[in-house]
Amino acid sequence: LFSYLNEDLVNDPRFASVIDDEIRAQLAAAKDELAAGKAQLVTPNHARLIITSSYPEEGPETLAFLTDLDTSVTGHFAGETHLVGNSVMMYEMQASFGREFLLISGLTALAIFLIVALSFKSLIVPLILVLLVQCGVYATVCIIGWMNGSMFYLALLIVECILMGSTIDYGILFCTFYRDSRATMDIRESLKAAYAGSTHTIFTSGSIIILVCGAMSFVFEEPSIGAICRTLAIGAFVVALLIVFVLPGVLAALDRLVIGKRRNALLKAEVADAPQEVASAPQEVVGTPLEVVDAPQDNPL
Repeated sequence: LFSYLNEDLVNDPRFASVIDDEIRAQLAAAKDELAAGKAQLVTPNHARLIITSSYPEEGPETLAFLTDLDTSVTGHFAGETHLVGNSVMMYEMQASFGREFLLISGLTALAIFLIVALSFKSLIVPLILVLLVQCGVYATVCIIGWMNGSMFYLALLIVECILMGSTIDYGILFCTFYRDSRATMDIRESLKAAYAGSTHTIFTSGSIIILVCGAMSFVFEEPSIGAICRTLAIGAFVVALLIVFVLPGVLAALDRLVIGKRRNALLKAEVADAPQEVASAPQEVVGTPLEVVDAPQDNPL
């Protein structure tokens, strides 16, 4: 159409009175714009097709439509084809979410487990901490889903890595105080010592993450960034609660496994040696010593 207008119509003398230079320039600019747009859609090696639908950006109907579209495109075009767009991205993420999430969770948990195991020289302590923090991650996902009905894929992946790496320090700190105290104290007193030594640090560090990330979630207008900050704040709060209220009970229930064989042997040796130390202690004579006085022989007393 615009080729006809620019090549034939504007040169027809019958329309010379109604087509001035401004109209000629507008028609030429429109033809150039169409040529540039066509170059983006059709090239010697590629062709692009834009599809506009009335389906929502995400939903069951949209996913079903994209599944049929993918099958149709693959069957009708012999060359390589790609689907792009926001809905397609969500469609592909849903297809790969389970595998990717499992891989990221496994690698994160394994890395943290190995580091904590080398630090404590124990297998049960890193297992307890990793499972506890992972429970915090799952609880966070449930809370976000209950609040918003959905969760950003990127936010979940980032929280899975950052939350486990940052909040597991709280559990390490509490376990360290507990294990050190068990060398000389019973379970109840060791828990008190662990609370006294670690809660200040846990509440200070946890409050920073919770308050800063919570405030930033309301500042950023970008939905994905706000979702990441909000998820981190809720996750840090949940994990802090689990460490303060759940971890002590787990440590007390698994005390023999937590303190290790060496400390168990040390405690048994201290209990066995305690009566011997009391029995071998020197006997102390209590009382006032007698004083002998050399009295005269004629003293009737």
